[in-house]
Amino acid sequence: MVYLWLPVYPAALSLARDYVRDVLTTWGREDLGEDAELIATELSSNAIKAMGPIEPLGTVPRWVPEASPTCGSRSFCLGLYETCVPGKLVVLEVWDSARTPPKLIKAGPDELGGRGLSVVDHLAESWGYRWLSAGGKVVWAALGGS
Repeated sequence: MVYLWLPVYPAALSLARDYVRDVLTTWGREDLGEDAELIATELSSNAIKAMGPIEPLGTVPRWVPEASPTCGSRSFCLGLYETCVPGKLVVLEVWDSARTPPKLIKAGPDELGGRGLSVVDHLAESWGYRWLSAGGKVVWAALGGS
């Protein structure tokens, strides 16, 4: 598994996409690029929203070292790994410190948000979440099966 710690800051979404693209290129899985980047963006955005107010614009983000052993209250973590099953799924996981479960909703045509998990549900082979014993949750999505 590879992972990247990110701050609760809007620029984290771009960093998450770049990281996913780079990892998939290294693994020779460019075929998953656009879908995986979009899923990473949606899951990261949900983590930022779940953790409360973001840092104001103009604030310099506090970057969390990649080797950080736990997810701090103002950071979240994006991880990727490949399964060993036939079809070699790639799993994206986003860890955050919030205990709010993700909820798949049907957003109305006039609503500005609420479509992220619908996008994940459409693009991923499967997705779900689990609670961490130390607090927080992991939301995951698997894609790329044959």
